[in-house]
Amino acid sequence: PTAPSVEPDLEKELPNDMMILEALAATGLRSIRYWNEIGGEHIDKLVVNDLEPAAVEAIRRNIEFNGLPLDRVVPHLGNAVHVMQQHPKHFHVVDLDPYGTAAPFMDGAVQSVRDGGLLCVTCTDAAVLCGSYAEVAYANYGSFSLRNSSYTHEAGLRIILRALESHAIRHKRYIVPLVSLSIDFYMRVFVRVFSSADEMKKSATKTSHVFQCVRCDSFYLQPLATPAAAGSSKSPSLARVGVPHQCPTCDGHFRMGGPIWHNPFYDPEFVQELLTELETHADDYGASDRVGALLNVLTSELPDSPLFMDMSHMCRVVHSPVPPKIKAISAIRNAGFKCSLSHTNPLALKTDAPIEFLWDIIRTWAKTQDIRFRSDGDPARVILGKEPTHPIDLKIRQDIVQEQKDTLAGSTFKRFPDNPQANWGPGSRAHAGHKRKVSDAGEQEATTRDTKKGKSEEDKEE
Repeated sequence: PTAPSVEPDLEKELPNDMMILEALAATGLRSIRYWNEIGGEHIDKLVVNDLEPAAVEAIRRNIEFNGLPLDRVVPHLGNAVHVMQQHPKHFHVVDLDPYGTAAPFMDGAVQSVRDGGLLCVTCTDAAVLCGSYAEVAYANYGSFSLRNSSYTHEAGLRIILRALESHAIRHKRYIVPLVSLSIDFYMRVFVRVFSSADEMKKSATKTSHVFQCVRCDSFYLQPLATPAAAGSSKSPSLARVGVPHQCPTCDGHFRMGGPIWHNPFYDPEFVQELLTELETHADDYGASDRVGALLNVLTSELPDSPLFMDMSHMCRVVHSPVPPKIKAISAIRNAGFKCSLSHTNPLALKTDAPIEFLWDIIRTWAKTQDIRFRSDGDPARVILGKEPTHPIDLKIRQDIVQEQKDTLAGSTFKRFPDNPQANWGPGSRAHAGHKRKVSDAGEQEATTRDTKKGKSEEDKEE
């Protein structure tokens, strides 16, 4: 749903009496940025909360060091859940950035945001959300995550949104996503929260289970409910099951994940406004290139096509070389379907074309390749043994090539952000006996090698 009109003080671009809560503040540096970058004249009170007395003392020192007024940027010692539950519909902005999952704080957060207010949520438990610990995902978010699929990070974002919605509807509220991003090793979503008993009843129509084939990675979405006809006062009805018993592509069986949020996970108009702001005032933002690259590719994503397939994964199943991506995009567009990238996976093909159409592209392409099957039970035999049921035109469309060139030339930002440093990735586990250098991954490895070399030389001397 689109955001409805809200109370007068939120209709202004920047109200002069904003109430902001950073519920898990640690050092309070983000709150100081809120004050400096939004402008103190627009903020009535900024509550900087943490549960640890030492953290609150550090927050106080940082506020004083930066010359902010302690009567308006307020260090607060308290349990974040209690603080939020004791202040229903009180804050214009609530920011949750815990270590790990934000699930324990979601219920209090959706209660404490004003109608039309902004809720910012970070989850750093990407392994859980991406399927490595499905039982933990169910315990925290009420959804099973699926692993070994190309869309796991997008599914993780949609699990977070569905969890927020599930908490909101308990209080006759609902969410409207503005931006949802999977970044490095964490996920960050920005949603607005509104109150409406009618919208609460429609929540099930925004949610689906995911059925994923265990052999070929094909997936199907099964909505929980279907919305009533436009203009009707009837409630949503239970959806009919539309997922086949067996995978029509390879005759494999399905495993079920979710439920996930299947509505758009970002607002195209809002993201475009952010990009315009970044392009106009790039020098005001230290990370403008990185943020701009993320938002740039996000704007190209089809908002109403949840999840995606990856041609490299599909070709791996049938032991085929991967076709040039422009050929696949041309085939999809030639058939009248839409196609886009995904910010979570540069190899993604997000499209409104049916899954079987994508496999027909692979079948048509594979006919030009030398395919060698590995065993009698190889799913490639079943997949390639079926003739395409859709006409496939792999001829490259020059208008698409030119369109991509124009898009790159017309944007200030890259399509995907560069890594912050060389050899970017999680650091190695710390070991007793030596300190790990965190400035550069190469230095970490060198330190480990030097330590091992020193030990071996000591052993020889002994």
